[in-house]
Amino acid sequence: MAPSTATPTTTTGLAYLLHPLVLLHVSDAHTRTTVAGSSSAPGAGDVGSAPGASGIGSSRVFGLLLGSGTSRIISLENAVEIKLAKESGNASAAMAFDVPFMKQKIELMKKVFPKLDVVGWYATGSEPSKDDMALHRCITEVAESPVFLLMDVDDARNKTRSGAATAALPVKLFETEVHASDGAAHFVPASVELESSEAERVAVDEVSRVALSASTANGADGAAGAPSSSDQLQSHLHTVRSATSMLQDNVEQLLAFVRGVQQRQGPLEPKDHKALRDIAAMLRQLPASAAASNTGDEFVRDAEDVALVAQLTALTTGVARLVDVGAKSGLAYGALGGATALGR
Repeated sequence: MAPSTATPTTTTGLAYLLHPLVLLHVSDAHTRTTVAGSSSAPGAGDVGSAPGASGIGSSRVFGLLLGSGTSRIISLENAVEIKLAKESGNASAAMAFDVPFMKQKIELMKKVFPKLDVVGWYATGSEPSKDDMALHRCITEVAESPVFLLMDVDDARNKTRSGAATAALPVKLFETEVHASDGAAHFVPASVELESSEAERVAVDEVSRVALSASTANGADGAAGAPSSSDQLQSHLHTVRSATSMLQDNVEQLLAFVRGVQQRQGPLEPKDHKALRDIAAMLRQLPASAAASNTGDEFVRDAEDVALVAQLTALTTGVARLVDVGAKSGLAYGALGGATALGR
């Protein structure tokens, strides 16, 4: 790989918000390309894949980043794969994006997502190279000041296999700046934050549960099988435990806020009346927990009812067994008495 063109300089100050859908798309494209490459090497016309040329690895995937935003905040919300091609009649030419195909893909995407525009492109790899800068120039034909998202799939795979826990995402975001020293464009690291909507959180939770079930269903030899009921129960209980823990943390934060307001402690003056109204509205939606001071008595009565039902069940079972024993005893002793009479 060519030397990295990323330089540790300051960024332009723009804020970038990365949605989970982009990460799912890149990982899915990489998985499909890797599986397809295990049987046959991808060709120059494969969508999203790059053949071994100009220092570009055969397992890398490429695509466009779609998003929206204001002048200072850019939201990366979706992605679409694109393919590479060589200049016709020039076998020694470097790989470049198929611009006509890329423009056609953008036109189709605009019909489905009219509010999203091309804000950059993505690729897999550890560090940006000079070949990536050449590809970046192709993106400038369809986007103004595009950004470059790089996902290090090898690092993520190694950490997963070794069991190393990390909270950092295996992605890097780069802007471009032209330096006066050499007059060339260079990749500049940019900060990115993870942003998600409610629908995306549900989708990511479902994907994580499926992945957990698939991993626990694999045997020691790596053969996959259908997840057992215990694995499904474990995954469900793990989800419930996470949701309960999050709910408890939120309730504790609200409780600490209300106590601080009551005791006039901390930076709570003037009172945040809107927050207090929101808390009061939320409490009004929970009449069972907010109203009765005899909640403990209700729990005791429920426990007593459950205990009574359990005792009645035990008594019924005992009576049924006694009746069965009596019937068998009568049958046995009756037959014994009849045999004694015949012997006399």
